[in-house]
Amino acid sequence: MKSLDDSVIIAKYPEEIVNKLLKLKEGIDDLSNENNAKFSIRIDHHHYLTKDINKATSIVKVDNSSEKNVKIIKEMKDPSKTHSYNAKKCIQLVTEKLKKEGIEFQTPDAKNTFNMYYFSLFINYYELKKNEKYCYIYKVTKSPVYSYSYQTIEFIVDEIVKDSENIIKNIKNNLANKKKLTPGAKEF
Repeated sequence: MKSLDDSVIIAKYPEEIVNKLLKLKEGIDDLSNENNAKFSIRIDHHHYLTKDINKATSIVKVDNSSEKNVKIIKEMKDPSKTHSYNAKKCIQLVTEKLKKEGIEFQTPDAKNTFNMYYFSLFINYYELKKNEKYCYIYKVTKSPVYSYSYQTIEFIVDEIVKDSENIIKNIKNNLANKKKLTPGAKEF
């Protein structure tokens, strides 16, 4: 949509139409200046950073000597790419990373298998579902669906590496103590 330019109107149309259009334009401009929503349109212009020049609609340059400052307010990220792992895949990748690093995961039941129960212990104890860095919550249905980032897997592996023999016992004890201090807490 282009704005009405007087010279373009005069060049394109006969005098009678030009006079009518210019009079209408003047009236619309007056109403628009008075912030009348019926005659003005709000236009939001969003700028996104991309490295692919073919996807850009305009190109900007970073200039450290500029007197004008800008700030990135919100960066759009696709959660299907940043948080692409479900709980089952996280468990599989944690198990593979521990095996690759030669770390034996120790459990009180001596099965030494990282499973959904232990994954849930880590998620609940470290409150990973509350941190967008680790967990994305899809709220499309009544029951939310959780997906996890690769940082979740790395975080869990790092915590196990710190104390593979006692990590589960310590988490369970700390959760039990926390539950005693929190009235009405439910067991998971």
